[in-house]
Amino acid sequence: MYFYFKYDILYTVQERTTQERTTNKERGNEIMEIAKMNDLFEEAMENLGFDGYVIPDGLNPVPGLNRRKKAYGLCSRKYNRYEQRFDYEITFSKYFIMGCTEKQFMTVAYHELIHAIADSIDFDCGHTGMWKVIANKVSEKHGVSITRTDYFTDENGKEVVAANSIANNRVEYVLRCKKCGKLIIRHRMGKVIQFPELYRHDTDNGELERIK
Repeated sequence: MYFYFKYDILYTVQERTTQERTTNKERGNEIMEIAKMNDLFEEAMENLGFDGYVIPDGLNPVPGLNRRKKAYGLCSRKYNRYEQRFDYEITFSKYFIMGCTEKQFMTVAYHELIHAIADSIDFDCGHTGMWKVIANKVSEKHGVSITRTDYFTDENGKEVVAANSIANNRVEYVLRCKKCGKLIIRHRMGKVIQFPELYRHDTDNGELERIK
């Protein structure tokens, strides 16, 4: 059974003018410096606060890292019975962080922060309801494209997480869609690895080929 608590504490933001802010449209395609992750995450929270959205007071303001290869970011929710609220923690794939641009990071940061915001308004809405409404508004205002499943490529056209995972030799098998070029990682020898010609990419029905 879930208990719902509405948060009434606004995130406190620093007094900064719009002119002092770097918009996502002005950000280049250079790979983000990992040391900037916390600052950019804080900037994303500040921007949402300026926009009038309520950041749950149970949100950890310091993001973490995870080892996921199929998701750029993750927003986790856990009930805190001592504070009688839900606590939220946002983590990013370390493989994504190793090869993303600042704009790509900000897009994912907004995506995950909106999960925490929307969940406190429209409980368990996932990628629908209030999440979708806020995501569309934030995308338009901040020059990003927040979708249910974000997909980024590097300068070579390879998907960011998959490319960095392969570079670090942390995967066993890799498939590639012949139509869109997306890389699909598998850790076990299944039928799709043995007989990729019998399967299709679920996104665009493209043929699959094994490259590792």
